[in-house]
Amino acid sequence: MTYATEDEINDWVQAIATLHDTVATNPGDERAAREAAANLWSGFGYQDAPGDVLRMFAQAIEIGYLTALRDVRNGDLDNELADWRPE
Repeated sequence: MTYATEDEINDWVQAIATLHDTVATNPGDERAAREAAANLWSGFGYQDAPGDVLRMFAQAIEIGYLTALRDVRNGDLDNELADWRPE
């Protein structure tokens, strides 16, 4: 098994932080994403990783949530609603 170097991990942490800063543009959405990530991650129990790695995981989850909120607001998923809620 090959392990990542500390420099590689730091690069990943920085890349995720930069992407997070790019998509986190609405304070209300950021709050909702932070809560959703905390709720999701708290159920997993892998809490012993270094703080930067845990922050990277949380920010990655937040990026997905923020992007989904943006897509819903933009109407990008409107065509899917009939499949999700046929009634």
